[in-house]
Amino acid sequence: MKIAALICVGVLVLVLPFCAWSSWAGDLILEKPLTSGNYFTTGSLAARLNCRVPSGVTVSFEAYTGISLQANFRVAAGGSLRARVSDPDGLSNAWELLYFGNLDQGPDGDPDGDRLSNATELRLGTNPTLKKLDNDNDGLPDWWEVAFFGDLSQGANSDSDQDGYNNNTEFNVGTNPSDGSEAPVPAENLFTYDDFGRIVEKQVTLE
Repeated sequence: MKIAALICVGVLVLVLPFCAWSSWAGDLILEKPLTSGNYFTTGSLAARLNCRVPSGVTVSFEAYTGISLQANFRVAAGGSLRARVSDPDGLSNAWELLYFGNLDQGPDGDPDGDRLSNATELRLGTNPTLKKLDNDNDGLPDWWEVAFFGDLSQGANSDSDQDGYNNNTEFNVGTNPSDGSEAPVPAENLFTYDDFGRIVEKQVTLE
């Protein structure tokens, strides 16, 4: 259901009132010559048929999901139009359009299934449509680095909590790499590594 409200505030120094069209559910469709004012919708805005901006009229379009102007839409000489797509989901509109071609994504979505939200991928500068688990190629899954450190600045050989065990070991064992009191094991030499530093064998009977 579309809900549209017309709010007009008369201004004494103007002959025409200044109007604000708002649509808070569904799309806003404009089909007649416009009067000065702001035209806003949380959906998409379409200007079609006889919709135009006459001379002396100042109009502002704002929509969350898109603005469509038909070929016969005109702004007459002396008229003014400002149009803005402003999807308020915390994601850059340009970023959403670049990777998805629309503004349908939300900040918590994970369309590529890499366990990083869209908001996190935007912050990190990674591709939200490509399931790449280790974008910085450091041997640690990005989601794990973000969960414990908030970014991708740590490496597999770093010992972030200075407990004597590097991040790669802590990842394999499942301990917290940012908490030195949560060490993987109480002694050395309990792991066998391959050439890439990954654990291939470990003892599990520990005190």
